[in-house]
Amino acid sequence: VKLTLFRAANRVDRITGVRPNPNLSQPIYTDNSQTLSYYSWQSSLKKRFSNHLSFDMNYTWGKGLGTASGDFGAWFTGENSNSLNQEFFDLRSDYGPTSYDLKHVLTAGWVYEVPSLRNLQNRAAQTVFGGWQVSGILRASTGLPVTVTQTSSIPGQRGEFIGGGAVKFDDYRNTLQYLNPAVFRLIPVSAASGAPIRPGNVGRGSIREPGQWNLDVNFSKSFRIMETRRLQLRADMFNALNHTNLSGLRTSRNDAFFGRLLGTRGSRLMQVGGVFTF
Repeated sequence: VKLTLFRAANRVDRITGVRPNPNLSQPIYTDNSQTLSYYSWQSSLKKRFSNHLSFDMNYTWGKGLGTASGDFGAWFTGENSNSLNQEFFDLRSDYGPTSYDLKHVLTAGWVYEVPSLRNLQNRAAQTVFGGWQVSGILRASTGLPVTVTQTSSIPGQRGEFIGGGAVKFDDYRNTLQYLNPAVFRLIPVSAASGAPIRPGNVGRGSIREPGQWNLDVNFSKSFRIMETRRLQLRADMFNALNHTNLSGLRTSRNDAFFGRLLGTRGSRLMQVGGVFTF
């Protein structure tokens, strides 16, 4: 409780366009009225290295709720929690998922060493196929919360939801159209203020971006050159399966590309290298 909150003060009246104090513009008002709650269930499963294998799995099921982003210094670190406040005196309507809230998160890492194959008679086969180490990291999570907004002279203006399915789950990976424009509409704007005539009814953080998952894999093998010298060859693959994690969701109802996913979190990246130890 009592975390720092930043709000835009002295906002124009939505209808008349007049500010409460005409001698001021729109300063940032700072107080300690932000609240945050976080609940979670966390589980881990670990195996110490034995029989050529070790792994570590972690799962979190959680929920972060607040009247802003949940960071006591958020406005100065890029989160801009001020833009999330729609009505200066109505913090209750801003209560929703924090900007970093992930409902489900699964991470797993493992290391497996291929046996040395010492029983093989062929020394060349032992050298080529034995002694490899395979490791990897898997991370999967549900999407981050987002808010449908409307461009306005009043910061934090949210959009208006008129009912129906907000997300097009069926074919968005092909069309890149994730949100359904037909269920959101623009609120009429007052000519005097340049602001919508009423607050938006879309809840803050009420929509989730698509979930994300990624797999990184490493292959490595060490060769003994002399008693005190070893050479390790390794190959790393980031996003090894080249899975497309869509991002860049446009959430402003004024945007011509509203509801579309226009970015990705990167394609597969591979690198090879060697380490000589002496």
